[in-house]
Amino acid sequence: MDVGFLLSVFAVLGIFAYQGKFKGWFVAVYDKVGLSRKLKSDNKAVDFAGKMIGKGWNRVADITSVSLSANVMTLPIVAHFFKALPVLFILSNLLILPYLMFIYIILLIITVFCQLTTLWGLSVVMQFLILPFRLWTEFVGSIPWANIDVNVTVFFIVAWIVSAILCSKYVFMKRRTRVIAVALWLAVFASIVATAVIFSV
Repeated sequence: MDVGFLLSVFAVLGIFAYQGKFKGWFVAVYDKVGLSRKLKSDNKAVDFAGKMIGKGWNRVADITSVSLSANVMTLPIVAHFFKALPVLFILSNLLILPYLMFIYIILLIITVFCQLTTLWGLSVVMQFLILPFRLWTEFVGSIPWANIDVNVTVFFIVAWIVSAILCSKYVFMKRRTRVIAVALWLAVFASIVATAVIFSV
C-alpha cells in the first residue's frame, strides 16, 4: 500500500480510461473555433502558420489530456497522503512532460553507456538534467495558492475511484444508465459510511 505504487497504478488506470475522451474534447473545441479553416488560404505563410498552430494545439491537447486523466484517479490519493490538493498541475505538466520525455531518452543512453564502459562518473550528468525539473516544480510549489489543504478519508478514495471507473469508457452503459449507476453507488456508499459512523459513536 505504498503511496508511490498507488499513484503509479491509478495514474496509468486514469490515462487508459480518460485520456482519449479528454483529447477528443480538446480536438472538438479546436474544430468548433475553426481556426484551421480560417487560416487556410493561397498564401503559403498563412497556411504554414495554420498548420503550426494546429500541431501546437494537438501537442497541448496531448499533454493536458494525459495530465487531467492521470489526476482524475490520483487526486484523492494525493489528498489523503499529503493532506493537500495541487491546483496547478496542468500548468506544471505543460513544461514538465515534454522535458521528461527528453530526460528519459538521455538517461537511457547514459545508463546503457555506463553499463558497457563502467564509466559511472558520467552519471553526474543526470543531476544537471534533473535540475531544471526540480527548479520548476519548486517554483510552482512555492506559489501560495498552488496547493489547497484538505483531509480525505479512505472511504472517499474508494467512492471516487469506483465512480470514476463507472464513468469511464470501459463500463458499457448508456449515459443515462451510467449517471443512475453512479448516483446509486454514491447513495449506497454514503449510507454505509453513515451507518458505520453512527454505530461507531
